[in-house]
Amino acid sequence: VMFDPDKILSGDEQNHLYMTSLWINDKVVQSGTSLPQPIELPQSIRFTRFIELPYHYNNLAFAFSGCSYNQGQNVQYAYRLEGVDDDWRYTMGNDNRISYNNLRPGNYSLFISRIGSDGSPISHPLLLLIKVNHPWYSTLWAKLGYSVLIVMLILAFMNYFLMLNRLRYERLEKIKTMELTAHKIDFLTNISHELKTPLSLIIGPLGLIIEQVKLPALREQLADVRQNALKMGSLIHQLMEAGRQETDGFGLMVSKTDVVELLRSVVAVFERSLVLRNVSVTVQTNMPSLYIEADVLKLESVLSNILSNAAKFAPDDSVVTVKLEATANQVIISVADEGSGIDANDLPQVFNRFFQSRRSLSQNREGSGVGLSIVKEYVQLHRGTVKVLSDGKKGTCVEVKLPVQHITNDSGQVSLVAMPDDHTSSDKPLLLIVEDNQEILSFIANSLSHQFRCITALNGKLGFEAALANHPDAIVTDIMMPVMDGMEMCRKLKENIATSLTPIVMLTAKDDRTTELSGYRTGADAFIAKPFEIGYLSDRLHQLLKGRKLLVNKARQEAIIQPKAMDAPSADEKFLASITQIIEEEIMHADLNVNVLSEKSGYSAKQVYRRIKSLTGQTAVDYIRSVRLKKAASLLSRKTFTVAEVMYMVGFSNHSYFAKRFQVMFGKSPKQYMEE
Repeated sequence: VMFDPDKILSGDEQNHLYMTSLWINDKVVQSGTSLPQPIELPQSIRFTRFIELPYHYNNLAFAFSGCSYNQGQNVQYAYRLEGVDDDWRYTMGNDNRISYNNLRPGNYSLFISRIGSDGSPISHPLLLLIKVNHPWYSTLWAKLGYSVLIVMLILAFMNYFLMLNRLRYERLEKIKTMELTAHKIDFLTNISHELKTPLSLIIGPLGLIIEQVKLPALREQLADVRQNALKMGSLIHQLMEAGRQETDGFGLMVSKTDVVELLRSVVAVFERSLVLRNVSVTVQTNMPSLYIEADVLKLESVLSNILSNAAKFAPDDSVVTVKLEATANQVIISVADEGSGIDANDLPQVFNRFFQSRRSLSQNREGSGVGLSIVKEYVQLHRGTVKVLSDGKKGTCVEVKLPVQHITNDSGQVSLVAMPDDHTSSDKPLLLIVEDNQEILSFIANSLSHQFRCITALNGKLGFEAALANHPDAIVTDIMMPVMDGMEMCRKLKENIATSLTPIVMLTAKDDRTTELSGYRTGADAFIAKPFEIGYLSDRLHQLLKGRKLLVNKARQEAIIQPKAMDAPSADEKFLASITQIIEEEIMHADLNVNVLSEKSGYSAKQVYRRIKSLTGQTAVDYIRSVRLKKAASLLSRKTFTVAEVMYMVGFSNHSYFAKRFQVMFGKSPKQYMEE
């Protein structure tokens, strides 16, 4: 046997290492098999050098062999997984299995080597590349999406805070604007209030002068002056309402108005001013009078503005035609002139505030562009419509349509009409006049001195003391006064037994509904707005004194000849009492109706309906509702239950309907009624 010692291999180079088995999540992977998610080895694990795994298959175990069958247990191995191990790991004895658990997604390199005779791993170890894929939510695209989302959120937050900051500045600016507007309105109200005092001193004496003038021509001129002074008073009234428009909006002081008479009176004012230009105004209507529910001041302003525009643009020697027609549900008022007309392009803008057409500007027509905007606003308040018709060449027609049906008066008040008093007395009644303006105080006292014995006071405190000391038959007082105002003086006088029945007439320049209601709540008997006519004040005082005298005489007669009460109710009274008792017993049931009343009372439904209507003037439904509401008022006055509890106790189920019907019947909401 011969051999070459140089060709004999050393023990370190005799055998190669091979991977013999692979376990993933404790399951053996073999060539041609797959896990729940397809993981196939293209060839035997012995020849596999790269494996790719999903992120949740990250528990790996490997078995390997060096095929050193002649060395027995003297063989040692070293292994290292780059990305996990910082240094080589060594197996013990004949252990040729290694494992790694919970590998994070990423790329790894597994090196396995034998330990050489020098005690270190030999070169050219077994290499296996491993890739654990990332889950979808940690991929590069997902991270890019997260980045975009975070940037968008940051931008959204920045925009949100910028918007909040902008809104805060806008709110502050709005508050400052509202404060400035409030100051302007207060100034306007104060000036208007001051204007009413001298205007009252003009209208009052003017009425006396007209009665004394004998010349018809002079009387007519003075009547024109007086009418224009009254017009100024109404304009001042509208100026003072501007403050209320900023908060509550304009309301309608509705009354029964003869629109034909109102139209003729407005036309008469313009006729006299158009005589010099030989412009005539004709009124065409087929009815002598037509009554509608409307606000007289606002309707007069509508007609005045329309006629003012027609008179302004009507050429000399022309005719302004005013027509009034009435249909079943509306009144149509049209005013047509023979002027140059309005361009078609300008027609849609004529109701815009401060708008003036190019044609009117070229003709140097005086105007501010406010009149038609006021017309539209007031007409819409009356639930009507207004439009302007023109062909752009000759003539313009303004057409106003107003509904005939009743317009609800939000204030719920009834205007009292002054009636002349033919009562005369040998002794003049004593009148107390309380006014802080010396000129108005002297004017009222001098004007009424031939009908009353007048005493005066300059403020509410002095007026209260004078009333207690002199016991006047009537009192005329201003509201806005120093020391003590008219409201407080009126309240104290009405609380005093000696003066509680004394008629009190309030005079004020602040003639809005809120002030008027406050005056009536303190016990005032009449409320007259400045500027006023002295004749109206005199008639109102006589009316109040006459009513008080009649009341006193009636009370005396009833006290003298009061018969003894007889307990003999009629059949109708018995019927109504039984019906009322049934309603009170069944008041909590929302379905209480005529049929229930018929069943409980023993009368037929038709008979119940007819007899309730004849005895109360109300339908059965209205009568049931009135009993419910009166019971509700009684319960609310006790202040024991809440409004909601009372509502259900009297058989109502809808809060808004209950509040609305209660407001109509008692003039205030349930909550206000309970508080007061």
